Amino acid sequence: MRRVLVTGLLVVSSAVSSSGCFLNMYSPDPLRRYRQLFFQSEDLRHLEDDIEHFWMIDQPSALSLKRYTALGDPAARRKPTP
Repeated sequence: MRRVLVTGLLVVSSAVSSSGCFLNMYSPDPLRRYRQLFFQSEDLRHLEDDIEHFWMIDQPSALSLKRYTALGDPAARRKPTP
């Protein structure tokens, strides 16, 4: 009895796993599915912005003087000729 139960469970699990997801993630209605995919892509875009903000990649570099003043520019350091 145990062997039949285990074999049946194995057959059912392999049939379910090979046929894809049991419940669809998106709606079958094309307009609603488009809206769901659009919102999901916007969420992923915002997540990328949040990661850059967390690691401070979106901030200007504090090591470069060129961004804030003209001190990093060699042309600005030359004295003007009269």
